Amino acid sequence: MNKQENPDQWKLPLYKIYSDDEDLNLITKIIKRGTKWAIGPEIEEFENEIKNYVGNDYCVTLNSGTSALHALFLAYGVGKDDEVIIPSFSFISTANSVLFVEGKPKFTDIEETTFGLDPTMVSKNISSKTKAIVPMDYGGLSCNIFEIKKIAKENNVILIEDAAEALGSSVKGKKTGSVADSSIFSFCGNKVLTTGEGGAVVTNSKNIYEKLKLIRSHGRIDKTNYFDNPDDPVYEMLGFNWRMSTITATLGLSQIHKLDKLIRMRQENAKYISSKISKFHQIKTPVAPDGYEHIYQM
Repeated sequence: MNKQENPDQWKLPLYKIYSDDEDLNLITKIIKRGTKWAIGPEIEEFENEIKNYVGNDYCVTLNSGTSALHALFLAYGVGKDDEVIIPSFSFISTANSVLFVEGKPKFTDIEETTFGLDPTMVSKNISSKTKAIVPMDYGGLSCNIFEIKKIAKENNVILIEDAAEALGSSVKGKKTGSVADSSIFSFCGNKVLTTGEGGAVVTNSKNIYEKLKLIRSHGRIDKTNYFDNPDDPVYEMLGFNWRMSTITATLGLSQIHKLDKLIRMRQENAKYISSKISKFHQIKTPVAPDGYEHIYQM
């Protein structure tokens, strides 16, 4: 076998990040500024862009999607021995975040159309100990969120959407993440909108929003930039160091300005790949159901 036939050269990367001069220029501007690399104004700007894009009242950014989900469980008071219904098919952080607060993950099967939680199985698995339902949107396609929301409402349980992979997708005219009580997004390297690492929560609850801001920053009340405040800080509760950096938020600002373009590129790639492999009847290519927009994160 000669060098040109080496199978190692056939390997395709899991993902490749799209970037342009806007990313580079904005980051350079922050670096040259020489200050506010933490708690800079770009963080709130990014949060405003996310909430407006999705259609929620509030957004809080954090340093990862996992931190976002962990923080939400703390904000909602999910704790020891509370059951949380999660998909049996998801990334491990969905289950880990339940364990972080000493809750009990209750694995529930998925359905074959969206690969999200099966509403019928969710209904069967609800018990008196169920505190929350956490559906996950797989690969850039919303789950059956409206059916699951109905079940959550009928049983008076919290609905938290793990939309880590689905920012920009939509279902029945609503952006993914806008239907549940609160939802999380991830900006990890392989996401359509990426900042390398990072996450966010969107919600319409001011109470949850205020709690999340405390949880992500040592339980500290920050009415002004902590690093510019000469007064003694006030610590109201136990919190963590889960803030997003200014540079990370700046990348997010640049990326969200071209999110619709990034989604179109993904959709075109998916259409091309599907056209080439659909001739093999053994392979089923992903197709968005009626009323759903698929962003093809995977």
